[in-house]
Amino acid sequence: MGFDDMTNSKTVIEDCTFEYQCPKTWRALLKTNVASIRFCDSCERNVYLSSSTDEAWENAEQGRCVAVPVELTTASRQKLEIPHVVGMMGPPPKRAKNFQDRNQGGNAVKPLFFGLDGCKAGWFVVGIDQAGEFQFSVLSKFEAITQFLEQAKLILVDIPIGLPWQGQKTRLCDTAARKALSPRGSSVFSVPARSALAMPSYQEGSEENRRQLNRKLSKQSWAIAPKIKEVDEYMRNVMPGEKVREMHPEVAFWALNGKTGLNHKKKDQAGIDERLDILLRHYPGADECFRWAREQYLIKEVATDDILDAMVGAVTAMQYPRLSTLPAMPMLDEERLPMEMVYYSDF
Repeated sequence: MGFDDMTNSKTVIEDCTFEYQCPKTWRALLKTNVASIRFCDSCERNVYLSSSTDEAWENAEQGRCVAVPVELTTASRQKLEIPHVVGMMGPPPKRAKNFQDRNQGGNAVKPLFFGLDGCKAGWFVVGIDQAGEFQFSVLSKFEAITQFLEQAKLILVDIPIGLPWQGQKTRLCDTAARKALSPRGSSVFSVPARSALAMPSYQEGSEENRRQLNRKLSKQSWAIAPKIKEVDEYMRNVMPGEKVREMHPEVAFWALNGKTGLNHKKKDQAGIDERLDILLRHYPGADECFRWAREQYLIKEVATDDILDAMVGAVTAMQYPRLSTLPAMPMLDEERLPMEMVYYSDF
């Protein structure tokens, strides 16, 4: 989220020290669009509170101590021993790399482990290489993952791949996931039949689903039907095999958390912090990846939970081959696509 997207506030507390200004104070100050300087007792230097992202980078390039308004995880707040989230002092990190950038050696960084999640702009993808370097981007079409197939060890996608049909009305992976995530099993929704995806309207799709599976479609299922269809057609036509597999982000977080349920919903700030803390246990670059991705894309393009869901896919893929599936022996659907969910398993 850029500075201009922050909520305005009329309350500005000018007389508190820099470290202890609350987020609302910070945002109100930035909304004035006037760069301000505050003395920081911690580093004993002037801190430049920039009124725009570009201005922050310019100050950093001049070697100035810059305050960047980024959200920090609970672990980060405890480490810094500050009671309120204010920002990050010191020059900000280098700009994030997308999949077209080059590293210092002049060779393209080639991630091996990928996580994808659908977003309003298309598909948000995170890639991590063997050394832990990350890249991210937005793909307008799912078929664009073809560019990664040769180099990838594993691409995990938050979308149903194997689909139920009249002969197998329930995916066993969904049943197992709901049981594992109980009492938050409602995050696993019922998957539509393949024939329902071809219907032009929700009413017709829901009725076709009832004919095939004896149940109507939820509005939530229908909302992502175009993306399910997009992935289904890709999997059947391109046949990438076991390089592209399904994961459910909440199952992935559950597994990375020692098969222990999470305490907070993913859209709450406490839930965001909780999930970032889990990712940091398995991948030290998680905090930077999340922060840079959140800064680069508008929420209307890529939601915060889209970033986290793609990240947990990539971090889970990094655990290869220490992976298992729900269920342990997945069934195949009519098109011989596995009905499974991949997750980390520390055997």
